[in-house]
Amino acid sequence: MKDERSVDEILAEWALDEGAQTIDLYHGTCMDSAKLMVKNGWRPNQVLPGGNQGQPRYLYVTTFSENAEWFANERGCDTVLLLKKVPVSVLAVDPEDGIGKNVQDELDQTKELGLPAFLVVTRPLPARHFKVYSGKY
Repeated sequence: MKDERSVDEILAEWALDEGAQTIDLYHGTCMDSAKLMVKNGWRPNQVLPGGNQGQPRYLYVTTFSENAEWFANERGCDTVLLLKKVPVSVLAVDPEDGIGKNVQDELDQTKELGLPAFLVVTRPLPARHFKVYSGKY
């Protein structure tokens, strides 16, 4: 049975502490998908696999906008979304490309190496987190 609640209703069930740790991240996509996320937010399993055949239960994100743009280009697109103030509690290490044991380890190792971190969003994010960073809107 499909869950018909809004993203905001779902988020209300796991409201974060006011002092929750957040991070800004980037996601490469096509403009049509970007517009939907800016308008509606994102929920697991609501879209088909991306251009790189990622798992639809995840939204793949990175710490470098250039890296997100590369992923968009691989799909023939040019749009990069900025995800503002993403709670670290909704993130996991990208199971395909990450190198860390956990999110903090992924961030620490990649920063030390000067590389982008590869993470995935695992829980719904409302529209307020999404903004078009680059691309023709």
